[in-house]
Amino acid sequence: MNATLAPGRLGKALKFSGDGWVTVSDSASLDLTTGMTLEAWVYPTVEIYDWRDVIMKQKSWSADVKQGASYYLCASSQWNPPVGGITISSPDERMVRGKNRLARNRWTHLATTYDGSSQRLYVNGVLIASRPQTGSIRTGSGPLRIGGNGLWGEYFTGLIDEVRVYKRALTIDEIRSDMTTPVNR
Repeated sequence: MNATLAPGRLGKALKFSGDGWVTVSDSASLDLTTGMTLEAWVYPTVEIYDWRDVIMKQKSWSADVKQGASYYLCASSQWNPPVGGITISSPDERMVRGKNRLARNRWTHLATTYDGSSQRLYVNGVLIASRPQTGSIRTGSGPLRIGGNGLWGEYFTGLIDEVRVYKRALTIDEIRSDMTTPVNR
């Protein structure tokens, strides 16, 4: 683990200094094939340039093979930040992109969903982007990472709190409820 604990949005948060991540080992429960929701409160402490991973499930990982992401939620300045994405069975990557750069030194809630027919991106409980999309999410044997990735070194600097991963697309009301409900620790 390359993060420390710090006061968060709701309790304690993971504090990242821009050079590491937290790893969650691969398990069948992380194979989200027909639907998903990724959520987190983020508090960037530097201006965000390029891609900065909040949550990423890698398809596979070894020193010789780095095959990309199954799904992810990023704080990014590239292509209208933030970004939520999935890799569909075709094996094309599909994204929904936000409109505004995240503010530095301010808490922002990010959520992305996929329900088998549409991808959506929410910022602070408001739908800001959606796109039609069908297909299964590609699975893989790589780990889930919080705060960075082992593929491209896209490290987050700041705080990440209340990370949630669901096997289905939550409704906007469920996302708004999660925004004020601490993760059961």
